[in-house]
Amino acid sequence: MAALPQAAHDRYIETEEGLWDGDLLCSDKVTDEMLAMAYMRFKFEGLLPQIFSEGAPSRLWFIEHFGNTTGTEVLALMRQTKNGREMIGLSWLNSRTEVSNVFAKMETGAAFFKDYHDLKTTIQAIRLSIEFAFRYLGIEAMFGTTAEKNRGALVMARRAGFKMVGPLPHYTVWEGEPCGVWLSWMTKELWQEIRG
Repeated sequence: MAALPQAAHDRYIETEEGLWDGDLLCSDKVTDEMLAMAYMRFKFEGLLPQIFSEGAPSRLWFIEHFGNTTGTEVLALMRQTKNGREMIGLSWLNSRTEVSNVFAKMETGAAFFKDYHDLKTTIQAIRLSIEFAFRYLGIEAMFGTTAEKNRGALVMARRAGFKMVGPLPHYTVWEGEPCGVWLSWMTKELWQEIRG
């Protein structure tokens, strides 16, 4: 991660660890141990069927997929507390596509542990990961798909500033039944307008 010049009014602070917004840190320094811990916590909290509605992956797949530095960028979202640093969730970008040598885009997603399912924290963390992606990954757009029955994730995406299109019918499954999705999108240009 290369440091960029800081504007005096910029709310985001760059350090060697990653990008900060207040007490939240977004870092691309994610170890296999961190991924294993995140997987187990998502599993024990019953979140894997929501995060992966088409079928919960194995721990091995999760670590290999999110640890694959050539195709997936996984970001640890952490909070600094008086007792140290705690992970609150993960954000990821994958399926990088170069479009006619004009621009690059990636697919994105995020998931948070249940202790951090308050909107203020999740929206701040999602916005921090958006800032990180546009600063460091050399992309101009990001897209995501969210099952229309995953109401909490749809609220988070909208409040974080993503534009939404949909629902697109029969795109995925939810609890074993066909389900539509909302397509979310964010461009670098839109982000510059709304980032604050």
